[in-house]
Amino acid sequence: MTWIDYQESVKNNEIAVLAISTVLLFIGVLCELLVSNGVIFIEVDNLSGISLTLLQIQATILTLTITIIALLSGVISTSYMGIPVAVFILKNKPYILTQKYIIIFEFAGLVFSIFCHLLSFYNVVITFFIVAVIIILKSIFDVCDIFRGKQKILNEIEVYVLYLIDNADNRAEVCKNFIYDWKNVAPVQSTEDFKFYSGMFFKFVNAMLVNEMQMQNVNSHAEDIALFLLMHDLVTCKMRGICFVGKFYNNLWCWFNDNQDVASNLKNTLQLIAKVDNAWYRALNTIDAEMIEQYNFNFNYFSESIIRVASFTEYALKYDSYRVSSVNGLARIIGKYINKQYGKSNIVNSDFWQSILTDDGVWYFNDVPKESEWFYYKSLALRDFNLFYGFLVNKQIDYIDEKYFEALLQKQYQFDNLAYILKVMLIHCFMYYIAYREDTSCVDKSVQERVKRILVNNDIKNLIIDFYYSVSGNKEFLEADIERQMEEILGNYELMPKSQTCKAMIMSDVIREYFLYVALIINRYSFRDTTLEKLLKTQKYYSYLVEHNYAKLKSKIAEMCDIFEINRHNNGGVVVDMDEILFPFVNVMNKKYKQYIIHEAQQKQMTYEHENIHDKAQKYIEDWIREEINSKIIGFNTKCDRVKKYDNVHIFRITDFTDGIGESKQRIPMDYAISNFFRRILEKLSKDFGMKNIDRSELFKSDEEFRNYIIQNQYDTLFGSQYVFTFSDYKGYTEHMDFLDSLHCILVPGGNSGMALSHNSLLLTVDDLHVDIFSPSIEYFDNITKDIETGLYNYCPFSGMSLNFEENELEELLHNERKIVDVYVSVTIGFSEDHGNGIIITRQRDF
Repeated sequence: MTWIDYQESVKNNEIAVLAISTVLLFIGVLCELLVSNGVIFIEVDNLSGISLTLLQIQATILTLTITIIALLSGVISTSYMGIPVAVFILKNKPYILTQKYIIIFEFAGLVFSIFCHLLSFYNVVITFFIVAVIIILKSIFDVCDIFRGKQKILNEIEVYVLYLIDNADNRAEVCKNFIYDWKNVAPVQSTEDFKFYSGMFFKFVNAMLVNEMQMQNVNSHAEDIALFLLMHDLVTCKMRGICFVGKFYNNLWCWFNDNQDVASNLKNTLQLIAKVDNAWYRALNTIDAEMIEQYNFNFNYFSESIIRVASFTEYALKYDSYRVSSVNGLARIIGKYINKQYGKSNIVNSDFWQSILTDDGVWYFNDVPKESEWFYYKSLALRDFNLFYGFLVNKQIDYIDEKYFEALLQKQYQFDNLAYILKVMLIHCFMYYIAYREDTSCVDKSVQERVKRILVNNDIKNLIIDFYYSVSGNKEFLEADIERQMEEILGNYELMPKSQTCKAMIMSDVIREYFLYVALIINRYSFRDTTLEKLLKTQKYYSYLVEHNYAKLKSKIAEMCDIFEINRHNNGGVVVDMDEILFPFVNVMNKKYKQYIIHEAQQKQMTYEHENIHDKAQKYIEDWIREEINSKIIGFNTKCDRVKKYDNVHIFRITDFTDGIGESKQRIPMDYAISNFFRRILEKLSKDFGMKNIDRSELFKSDEEFRNYIIQNQYDTLFGSQYVFTFSDYKGYTEHMDFLDSLHCILVPGGNSGMALSHNSLLLTVDDLHVDIFSPSIEYFDNITKDIETGLYNYCPFSGMSLNFEENELEELLHNERKIVDVYVSVTIGFSEDHGNGIIITRQRDF
């Protein structure tokens, strides 16, 4: 029976009462009219006294009714499902004649009867008394419903709450009151009562989900009751709280499945698990495994419901789901929980917990939106990996045995689900990392040895090889970028030492080498010629072709071949050399890397040309060098006896990569151009002008002797490398620096030579400066060799890996990849020939 049916019944009764009351009042008024016209049906003596008595009785009954209602309201102060029982009976259940309106009517009627009595309308007083009695009786009968049985009232309240869920505008407030009452009775509820209350709560949730504005209320109400249960002192409440979270998400999943249009608009709104995951974990730790098993709590379906809901609302690949992260965190602690249960000597049903690891039933059906399938399946893969991780690192190795791998790999005849393939590879790669690559400072040695025994088990080896044989037939696997996803996931699971603060991170190398091993297996079984080309990314693997890296790679792949038992024997029983196993990889990677550097060089050359970097860099370099040189020689403009002009003196050359040209002087060391310019000036002064050259290190035993020499020859200008003129004995630092400060010092970067000059003895001007930037050809490189037999050129890019090129290929590559910068100056040099006007000083470096 619905609340509408209840209301219809109450409405009919109240209408009948009001109809009878109206008829009686009409009769009273009619009688007064007849009496006023002399028509009297019954003559009564002392009618005034009777009227007064009826007024007194009416007032007494009214007071008594109010008193009874007040007493009942005080006694019945309890509420049920958020609805106060007294309020329900006195206010909510009546349709029109609520107790409030009845009392108001009685008071108004009493006042009206008094006026009628004063006006001698005794018939009206009598009929109004009868009407008041009828209405009071109606009120008393309503109040007496309380005594007909508590369950009847509670059933009516349940029907009323169901009505409010569907129709009330303030259902969030009603739900809040419902939760308040629920928390009061939850600790003592039977299983059936708790299940009934949960069902009512989920009806509230479903009603609020229709309105996106109510999402905050759904979150707060669910969090309220979940935290109450999870944090309660009673273990039964904690267990119910654990199950409640799962049922909440299962209810959401069912609702979303039936209302997908509305669900698609709910983004990042349902946050329960992210709010209560810590409380959920703490609650689990206080419950014995035996109770978990009795409740038959299935973590897989609990977590899968959460993932399904996330698949409706958070499936965008770029979105990092906090809900799924919470699931992964809880999955990791299951193994830790079992470890603690054994530590407490509690009874643990190993078959029950084994089923959590091996039950992959959720992988066989899917009714999530099409666009979120990958999100859903990848989330399942992450959950299952985290379950495995939790059991492994918490030393529950007995659960990860042959049965585990049989369940993992034998349930499916064809591995066409990419996320499931990712899951298997994550598990297998992590076990290899634990057993053979990680140090015992990070992983318990007993765990390491147990994992080794599992990996070398022949049955498991065969299962793994069969798995990769099946994967080799999956076309989508080649395009799925599984390696990148393994790096993103396993990068967060590298173990750290317990007694140290740092370690060398090795997980990325492990993943890369493991994936290469897998790629070699798949390539062996695949009928496609492009398997390795598609699976292996150039930038990750080309470095293995460098000699010292290749030797390490051979060692690691040989190790994995021995562990995982790739057949390394040919038909004659001879062990196949690792170079032969790696030959497809080397061949493909040489080809891919060659294509890669050619393509990269083309792109850089296109940018170089499109952005007119040649002209910009040329102007920049010219301006900078000219400004630097002029700043050094600005005072050397004396007219000298002998002057010579030198045209197009080459002072600087650098070979750089195309993308390094024009960025800044830090990429092109133009200070060397200044140093080389000065060195060439000294060469000309020595050769063409006969300037004397001395060695400071040989000629002077101390800084003092050097200073005295400068003073005696009246040199007032020092021009050149700072190293030539600086102190050699730190004890005389202050005195020597004061001496240098007294002279005109012009310092240039680099070199080990300089000159000491008398005033007005040197002429030095730059007449022209020219920068030439061009692409080199093969003959510019001494390290490029040619194989006489093949006619191929061997060229080693900056990576250190040698590649063979046809002549036209290499010419094009060098044209695009490299640039040569030449700097030329035209300079005028003059020097006074008077004896002693200047001297070239060199100083040998001690290092």
